[in-house]
Amino acid sequence: MSTQTETTQAPPTLAELNEQAEAITPNSLAIGRMMVDSVNPDAIQRAIQSGAIKPDLVAGYPDFGWAPEDFQLFQRHNYNTVRITQHDPGDWRSCAVGDYETGALTALGLRTYIVARAAFRPHTQTAYASFDRLSRVGSILSGIPFYWVWVAWWPDYPTNAEIAEIRAQLRPGARLAGVQYRNNQALDIDLSLIIDPDWQRT
Repeated sequence: MSTQTETTQAPPTLAELNEQAEAITPNSLAIGRMMVDSVNPDAIQRAIQSGAIKPDLVAGYPDFGWAPEDFQLFQRHNYNTVRITQHDPGDWRSCAVGDYETGALTALGLRTYIVARAAFRPHTQTAYASFDRLSRVGSILSGIPFYWVWVAWWPDYPTNAEIAEIRAQLRPGARLAGVQYRNNQALDIDLSLIIDPDWQRT
């Protein structure tokens, strides 16, 4: 009988398993939860009612046309809702996402928002930006120990290889939440794939 003590390892997390699957099958489609967003809450409601989409999460803009009642409507139908802020200095009390694009948060506004949100509700602070601004986001948020990134990369559903390419551009502290991959102009909605199971789970 051996007298050596066996070392037990913790089982891999779902996120780690997903990353392993992505490495094995780089050209296959990524997996995750569907999120829909729009500046028009009625557009999302019509798309859902028509059967065009079956999202897991619904995202909206409380400082750009969405009323509290709009979020409550989707919550009553068991959708996890996400609030996005676009105006400096960012509504860090109500919103989990700071929108960094032209006409939305400035560089200073994004950093102020991420820092304040992290202090208010740790591990929910998220920056939204297009892929071509990802390095800029990394510079703006340099030194912040943790934040999520939601990246816009259009126009197709992302593959594992594309997810790996995005992750390769992330700076220390950043963790990829998901990818916004399509704008449906006819329905007036955007579609995203949320690849990290830990983001906005509740």
